[in-house]
Amino acid sequence: MKTFMVCQAVFILFIMFLLSGPGVSAQDDTTLTGIVQAVDWNENDEVIAVSVVVTDTEMNADGEEEAYNIEYFVENDENGQNLLTLVGQQVKVTGEIKMDEDGNYSIHIKKYQVID
Repeated sequence: MKTFMVCQAVFILFIMFLLSGPGVSAQDDTTLTGIVQAVDWNENDEVIAVSVVVTDTEMNADGEEEAYNIEYFVENDENGQNLLTLVGQQVKVTGEIKMDEDGNYSIHIKKYQVID
């Protein structure tokens, strides 16, 4: 009986690891540098939601570097609302990253800095 319970616990932990996404843990703080982008507006055309878009590179099949963007939707708490006025600016943000069931990333920002 004990062996079954241990196997069951290991299986549950393994499933939780798989569902957390590749290399993303909600408990680790990550620092990103990217551009603040508006993603939602209210009826007065005021920005009410933003994301941080990070450009990264990887080698393609031809051995050449290829750039791609990763978008992190900013959670709309106090620090997230501070970024609403920084659309178009480059920022360095640190916080917890999560991935939803559709593969979209979000970040709970703990601190941020505008990059000149």
